[in-house]
Amino acid sequence: MEHIKECPRQIIPCSLSEFGCPWKGPRFDLDAIHIPQCPYEAIRGFLEISKSKMEALEQENQHLKGIFHDLKPQVQQLRDQVGQMAETLQLILQQEQQQAAGGNGGTNPFGNSGGMLGYMDMSYQQYHPGHHLAHPLMMDRNDSFEMPGIMDERITENEMQVMHRNSNIGAESMTPTNNNGGLANVTSAADTHELLISENERIRSEIETLTANLASLELKQNMAIMTESMRMQEEVQSLRAVCHGLRMQMHYLLLEQQNRHHPPGPPPPSGSPVGANGNQPGMKGGPTGSGAGGQPGGGRPLNTSGPPRSRFPDGLGRQDTKL
Repeated sequence: MEHIKECPRQIIPCSLSEFGCPWKGPRFDLDAIHIPQCPYEAIRGFLEISKSKMEALEQENQHLKGIFHDLKPQVQQLRDQVGQMAETLQLILQQEQQQAAGGNGGTNPFGNSGGMLGYMDMSYQQYHPGHHLAHPLMMDRNDSFEMPGIMDERITENEMQVMHRNSNIGAESMTPTNNNGGLANVTSAADTHELLISENERIRSEIETLTANLASLELKQNMAIMTESMRMQEEVQSLRAVCHGLRMQMHYLLLEQQNRHHPPGPPPPSGSPVGANGNQPGMKGGPTGSGAGGQPGGGRPLNTSGPPRSRFPDGLGRQDTKL
């Protein structure tokens, strides 16, 4: 393979064969014989410049094809929108012509519908800036942006002034009915944005109102709980007081019953030791009720005279003293 690329007898075409040179021959004849006689060698520089320009044009053409492919759906959408606008304008123009014919006895409808013609002139100038005096009557959405039906007569200067004066009114009257046009799209987008903002503000105000209501409800519940707790505490205190009163009454009844069943004995004589120590609460009797078993103080037996005393009066006395 390396020898074939350098072999002097290898049959090769001319180096300018891509530009149209038909010569073919051995490699050693190319530089020695053909190149000095080749008619394309004289214009070699021009041919190379042309080739580079053609390559640049092909690249640019490919780039433009890509852009056209990307813009084709948008152009089709614009065609559809313009076609719908033309149909809507035609219908409204026919209605105005009928109204003008019925109200003015068949006069020229173009002089009495300045707002509509002004809006048509504004729409036509938007897509055809070079035409100012021609008005479209019909547009085919499947053909192109050219207006096939154009009026042959010229519009006078007064009618032009009326149309330009009422163009804004016509545009405002047509904008709400054309939901697929550019102005309608901008208006609908602005209305949607304002609607979202107002909805957001409404939700925010509702959240603030709910927060305030929750705080107020929590405060009311806390106050109600505190009031109920204080009322229950008062009831508990009253129940405690009632229980204490009942306990005191039961204690008093028990004391009266004990005094009734065990009356106290006669007091001892004043000269006896028992009389001197009779009021001592620490004196205790025996298990049989006699005073012989009591040994107060130093353990000496008490010499009592009289009937033996029971320990209940002493206990009752201690309870009375305690009360």
